[in-house]
Amino acid sequence: MVGKGQHGALERAVFVARRHLPDVVVLATNRNAERRAVIRDYIFRAARHVTHSLTIKSGDAYFVLSTTDGVVSRTIYKYGSFDGPLFERVFRALSAIKGRPFSLRGKLFLDIGANIGSTTVEACINYGAAGGVAFEPAPTNFQYLKHNLIANHLEERVTAHCIAVSDRDGSAALELAGTHWGDHRVRSSAFYGANAFGELDREVIAVRARKLDSLIEEGDLAIEDIGLAWIDVQGHEASILAGATGLTTTDVPVVIEYWPYGLRRAGGLDAMDFQISSHYTHYVDTQEQFLSESHPAIRPVSDLAQVRARYTEPGGHTNLVLLKQ
Repeated sequence: MVGKGQHGALERAVFVARRHLPDVVVLATNRNAERRAVIRDYIFRAARHVTHSLTIKSGDAYFVLSTTDGVVSRTIYKYGSFDGPLFERVFRALSAIKGRPFSLRGKLFLDIGANIGSTTVEACINYGAAGGVAFEPAPTNFQYLKHNLIANHLEERVTAHCIAVSDRDGSAALELAGTHWGDHRVRSSAFYGANAFGELDREVIAVRARKLDSLIEEGDLAIEDIGLAWIDVQGHEASILAGATGLTTTDVPVVIEYWPYGLRRAGGLDAMDFQISSHYTHYVDTQEQFLSESHPAIRPVSDLAQVRARYTEPGGHTNLVLLKQ
């Protein structure tokens, strides 16, 4: 589904895509879902020449997408979701661990590094969250986050903050990653200049920063209402945990990205392991094969070195489910 006033632009994009879509690509793709994804990818890339945004319906959710965003928005347009497969593995793992279906019913979803809001939307629309609290420091991402909340009638149920969550209150330097809107990064004081993705050439802006603990103390966040925390901030995760004792001292499960290159570049790889080991007892690596359909591999935090060793390439990363048992 396209947004109001976008039909003509999308028709032109479809025309461009059809003219340039190689027949061999379609013929080589046997499965309907794969064929559809290939075609939709060409349409998305063609659409950027005729419109700045698209709105699609995926299941019961609506997503307002920027055609400039070459990763998150493009993935959603191709497949209908960005974090859908990760959600499935997380909920399957938590259900197996708890011995009953894991549910967000009546609880809020805490989304730190919310990007354009797609994860929060899926948590509310597809997984039953009563609402949420979302944090996103990049101004353009935040605009689309607000659009997505409105498109799904969630603006009254989700509180959105245009700030970076960190280990201090004040301001932070945010690197903007061009057309990869999911890779904007906070530079910490321990930052060093690794440049595997051309980071040193990025525009840097100042954004507001707050500790999660400060928001809890001031009454802006009721941690007892949170059912699941989701943290994906491209290497700044250790700093968030350092300023979030109000979260880490609870039993709220945390889904957190573990990206050794990004953490190391932010000066936070060892700090990340320290924070996890100090507050949690076990983890599940969501990329590790489940022992069976219903049993994840639950590892003690003393095994974190194995995760670090598993993802050694600059782009190598996973998401961990942090647990207390």
